[in-house]
Amino acid sequence: MGIPFLQGGEQSTRVCSRQFRPLTTPRAPAELPAPSASAASWLEKIEQAGAGFQSLTEAIDTATPGGRMMMQIVGSFAEFERAMLRERTKSGLDAARKNGRVGGRRPKLTLQQQKEIVALVSTGQKTGADAARLFRVHPSTVVRLLAKHRLEGPASA
Repeated sequence: MGIPFLQGGEQSTRVCSRQFRPLTTPRAPAELPAPSASAASWLEKIEQAGAGFQSLTEAIDTATPGGRMMMQIVGSFAEFERAMLRERTKSGLDAARKNGRVGGRRPKLTLQQQKEIVALVSTGQKTGADAARLFRVHPSTVVRLLAKHRLEGPASA
């Protein structure tokens, strides 16, 4: 009859299946969108189509007042959990920065190697591709390095 977790008449299921087309059926309320504007509009669209959401694993059915309340409570907990995760991540990164750690990937080339590549290519001793092969980096790395050098000016290198 269309999407298994939507309730409603044949016509409303057809309308919803065209609008929502989920790639996978949500198995738990945690897999649903957070109770933000997008989630509210998602549930409103289902209601406007004359359908409802019914969880296959939990006792949540948005066709009933109790089900709508449960959906909001579960969504609030999910939003709280995401906010706590965001806060912990931010505090962890701040603590790492205070300890002198820098995030991201380590540079492939040392500062001395970068200066050497800029000097070789700028003086015409090597082409960018030759310098890339010599230092075993991708040619785009050399191009980015030279562009950065041009922006900073030759005096800083």
